[in-house]
Amino acid sequence: MERLLFIIGTSLKGVASCQERIGITTLIDNAVTAPKYKLFLIEERWSALVFDKVEGNAITGELVKVTDEKYREIVDTEPDSIQLELIELEDGSRVRGAVTDIKWLKANAKDITAYGGYKKYLLSRNSVK
Repeated sequence: MERLLFIIGTSLKGVASCQERIGITTLIDNAVTAPKYKLFLIEERWSALVFDKVEGNAITGELVKVTDEKYREIVDTEPDSIQLELIELEDGSRVRGAVTDIKWLKANAKDITAYGGYKKYLLSRNSVK
């Protein structure tokens, strides 16, 4: 069985290694959240959305189908503070994505919302060199 998932971090096409994308069976399309989320980079390793209806933004990612095995792997490798919960996309549909609560964020979390997505954040870092 396959599951639909909105990915926003290191599993994105062009960011992840081929090994990390094993289990992602189909890239449906690039997708954008409704403009009510903030995007945080946690420990320079994980990314997660935080619901923020007031200061949130539209965040870009990918809508993918993943195998049950890949889904379980993602759940098992995320820190306890990140859950796969329903989020809203710009077209009003709902899909699971990596979400955390603002109370779980610590000093090692960086707000990268202004970039609009994880890939754009990485591109900005690489262009600084």
